[in-house]
Amino acid sequence: MRLPTFLLAVASLCLSQAAPAASFRAMPLEEIVAHSQSVVHCRVLNIESAYKNTPRGERIFTRYLLQISESWLNDNGSTRLQSLWVQGGKLGNVEQRVHGYPQLQLGQSYVLFIENLQSGLPLTGGSQGVFVELRSKNGQTELAPLTAPQQRIGLQTLKARVQAAKAMQR
Repeated sequence: MRLPTFLLAVASLCLSQAAPAASFRAMPLEEIVAHSQSVVHCRVLNIESAYKNTPRGERIFTRYLLQISESWLNDNGSTRLQSLWVQGGKLGNVEQRVHGYPQLQLGQSYVLFIENLQSGLPLTGGSQGVFVELRSKNGQTELAPLTAPQQRIGLQTLKARVQAAKAMQR
């Protein structure tokens, strides 16, 4: 009697819709900067998810509406609002996640390293390209990488490191 249960389990695994996996190797900040088209200090104003057709079938994507307060790399100055579409999200009772990729929070401020806005995985190095803004005990703005939240860095210090890394590439 165990065979039907086993077959049912195998069938449900085969029929389930899995989101593609993404794997990222660890990169130092200088390499993250080198692979980024832009680096922005922003706040998430709105989050919405929708189904989109892809070559691998229908997938859930999440659109983050970002208010850009400052651009640190390749600033064209043309827009202070920017949409960032990321593969994964939740619609009703259906949720798709992409391993190694963050889910940004409404109202939260970040520094984002953006490799390619046209991609479903636009952040450089996945979660490595995301620094969350926090307040220190003395009220100073600090940033913590999502991949190492205990490592904090001052906003101006990170900005200087990004600009120095870009200058070294020239």
